[in-house]
Amino acid sequence: MVIEENRIGSYSQYYVSGKSRRGPCAECSSSEFGCCSIMDSHDSHFLSRLFPRVSSALIPHGLLLAVVLGALLCCLLHFRPLAERRKLKPGGHQLPPGSLGLPLLGETLQFAFFSTGPIGTPLPFFSSRLRRYGTIFKTHLLGRPTVVSLDPELSKFVLSQDDKLVDVFLPKFFLKILGPTIHLHGPRHHTFRELANLSVSANAVQKLHVDTVQEHFLKSLKSWQQRPSPIVDAQQQCKEWAFTYSVKYFVGLEHDDPTTVALMRDFFILPTGYNSIPINLPGTRFYEVLKARKRIDSTLVGLVRARILEARKEAKDFLDVILIKRADEGGEYYGGLHVADWISSYVLAAYENTAVLFANILKFLSENEHVVGELKRENFALRKSKKAEEKLTWDDYRDMNFTRDVVKESLRLGSIAQHLLRVSLEDIHFKDIIIPKGWLLVLNFSMVHFNSNYYPDPLQFDPWRWMDSERNSPDFLIAFGSGSRRCPGSTLTIFEASVFLHYLVTLYKWKRVHVTDKMCDTLVFLDLYILPVQTSNSFNDYFWSFPTSLDKSK
Repeated sequence: MVIEENRIGSYSQYYVSGKSRRGPCAECSSSEFGCCSIMDSHDSHFLSRLFPRVSSALIPHGLLLAVVLGALLCCLLHFRPLAERRKLKPGGHQLPPGSLGLPLLGETLQFAFFSTGPIGTPLPFFSSRLRRYGTIFKTHLLGRPTVVSLDPELSKFVLSQDDKLVDVFLPKFFLKILGPTIHLHGPRHHTFRELANLSVSANAVQKLHVDTVQEHFLKSLKSWQQRPSPIVDAQQQCKEWAFTYSVKYFVGLEHDDPTTVALMRDFFILPTGYNSIPINLPGTRFYEVLKARKRIDSTLVGLVRARILEARKEAKDFLDVILIKRADEGGEYYGGLHVADWISSYVLAAYENTAVLFANILKFLSENEHVVGELKRENFALRKSKKAEEKLTWDDYRDMNFTRDVVKESLRLGSIAQHLLRVSLEDIHFKDIIIPKGWLLVLNFSMVHFNSNYYPDPLQFDPWRWMDSERNSPDFLIAFGSGSRRCPGSTLTIFEASVFLHYLVTLYKWKRVHVTDKMCDTLVFLDLYILPVQTSNSFNDYFWSFPTSLDKSK
């Protein structure tokens, strides 16, 4: 694989050199080395003010001792990861190539600054090391010796060993933001997955979501026509649509309910804490995130307790399904706090992944009008075969091949979960390499999606590649993870995106405005100029003209 990239910055080492003063020393009468005159008088005076209780004659010796001790400490910290490995037998499994970086810090700073980039492009931290070391390399991140996998075979193998050879790794402050459900094991995790499959599996989508998803998104899209301005903040709208549908489905709250509005405000605060400094002090972002987390927990626990007292016999939403199952089975895993944590995790995963996907789709379509043309052909043909207000069926969805290909291509270029973290519980042997016990594993999926061995011309947004078996590798599209912790809502997410696209292209024409380099960076910021399609079931409205006064530079 060859990935071209511009070199960003450089790493340099700096050395301080200088001449020692030789000659008689006034303090020790040494003629060989001016040990006490190594500092100028103004330097000594300055340090004496910093350390008033230390004799000026001792300051040079103290500094020398501090330098020596500091150097020894750095060496110990640097070689600590090496001590954590056991000696490897010659000719046996070896550690992958790579660099452990700086003492203590490793390559954490490089990872923090160069593991983000424009949507649809390889990330600099990974692409530079891919060229240097290959698809598997070692580094040192988050205070741990680390193996990074850009190899789909290794990544899938590792994820198949969850709770066996590896365990989920998350910084502790992430657990405070996301809640304990993110790190469930054993029976609790099994119960959580079982309930998730009841709500968002392929069978559940056919039975529970086909009509309700269409009603929700059709109503949301039509609300654009009541807006005073044709300029729409599409990213914010996508987040709100995805969130209100999730809350409606999981706990039965309408979009205009005050509780929904309060929950939406707090849930939207949570992601701002992912990259924050975890200092819980008033005025910090992390402090505000934790306050939002507490409000969410309090609200959901209140909803669960009120519903338990109501004791419904017939399920009207997914919370009812959980509580009816709780009444039938009982058990420690269905406590009020546990159920509230589950609902929080379901809502967060459902709205966040869907909103990111919607925004990415709009970005890629706005840059590829020829793709929009093909989308309109497929969806207008489908709409022409149905009555004016008739909804799509599951069979209609299965016939929307190109629409689903657009969604898959958006998932490939704009990975929702770019990498997952695991920690090895035992030595892991893979081909000719070893991953020692206790090492961190970073499984990156986005670089797999940019690998030209699997996807020719990988940086091109090309939905047609999914129609040609020689130009795509569906087994290597790891958009929703893999193994026992694979996202159970993948079918629902793709279905929602396909329904969204169907009604968007048959009801509206749009053009992206306010495009700047800053807005195209790590997140998708979309302002769309929206106009309703005037001619229903028409195939002639592929290419649109917009008011000439529309200023795209604003």
